Amino acid sequence: MKLIDKYISRTMLHTLVYVYLAFIILFIVHDLFSTLPDFVDAEVPGLRILKYYLIKIPSVIVYITPITMLLTVLYSLYNMTHSNELTAMRASGISLYRLILPIIAMGFLGSIGVLTINETMAPKAAYWSHIFDKTMDHTKDKKARAKEKGLSPDEIEDDEIDLFKGYGVPYRNQRAQRNWYIEEFDTRNFEMTGVTVTQERPNGFNEYKIVANRALWLDGTWWFTDLSVQKFSDKGHQLGFPELVRRREMNDFDEKPLDFLKTMKDPAFLSAMQLHTFLEDNQTLSEKREAQLRTDFHFKLGFPWACLIVTILGVPFGHTTARKGILLGIVICLALFFSYFFFINIMLAMGKFQRIPSWLAVWTPNIVYLFIGLILLKRMR
Repeated sequence: MKLIDKYISRTMLHTLVYVYLAFIILFIVHDLFSTLPDFVDAEVPGLRILKYYLIKIPSVIVYITPITMLLTVLYSLYNMTHSNELTAMRASGISLYRLILPIIAMGFLGSIGVLTINETMAPKAAYWSHIFDKTMDHTKDKKARAKEKGLSPDEIEDDEIDLFKGYGVPYRNQRAQRNWYIEEFDTRNFEMTGVTVTQERPNGFNEYKIVANRALWLDGTWWFTDLSVQKFSDKGHQLGFPELVRRREMNDFDEKPLDFLKTMKDPAFLSAMQLHTFLEDNQTLSEKREAQLRTDFHFKLGFPWACLIVTILGVPFGHTTARKGILLGIVICLALFFSYFFFINIMLAMGKFQRIPSWLAVWTPNIVYLFIGLILLKRMR
């Protein structure tokens, strides 16, 4: 890396950190103003509130990074142009396109970073925050019911549904042609109760059906207890009476707890790869549901590239604002930025309602605005 690249990258990075911190603080302050009464009512300790916001940051970063990148580019280029640094660099024989190369590289790295966070930390952070909010609402409701009855919260019977359990969970392993139905699934220890597993033959008829009172995930294998096994003929007719078994290790089952969690979770709490696996394993979904999930899948892969696109859009505006007026350039650039996100939301709705293919709904805004950015770059002087 040349000295000039280090200088531009360092200038951009310093600005990026400050803008990130500003947006994160603004988010926390805004969210705290609206949720502080809930924290107080639920008697949430201060350290737990701090933990709540620290864990929530990765899911917030995914959405604030594009606007952060754009403002960083505009401010950094404005400063370097206003102080004639870019002019001096160009006078030394360095082309304008060579000067903006480290800026474009930072936009690319920003997209890679957001994509990585989106596939690793963000779904877990969003799910943890969701459970935290539900738990807090549950505590508030319990206190309200206790107050109505003139009792303490500990004296109120906890008749609410357990937030960490799934009820009536269906799952189909398309590759193994195996159907599951779980009456109750505990996401903390992966214990199941009321499990029914139906194994199909290649011809579509049932091979066997297992009904178990309980299932446990131990050492990477499912163990069923108090189960009955009913076998079927090639034509799907029952073969004798069910076999009753006290306990059995299900070595032939390759399903893992995460497979069932995917079924239970909202798409917002799944990564793109998890959504892809879920779609591959569940090919009997309705067309509407499949369109929604495929659109979410493409969005999780396509949205991170907004960082690169807004960087390309911001370079020509940031370069010209110091010479032609900062206010007008920033207003036009921000208008273009928000029109991009408006376009994305319109296309997402069309994809989820099956008006256009899911991939087209997500990638069209990226392609259109990338093309606009490249044209603006080409017209730079």
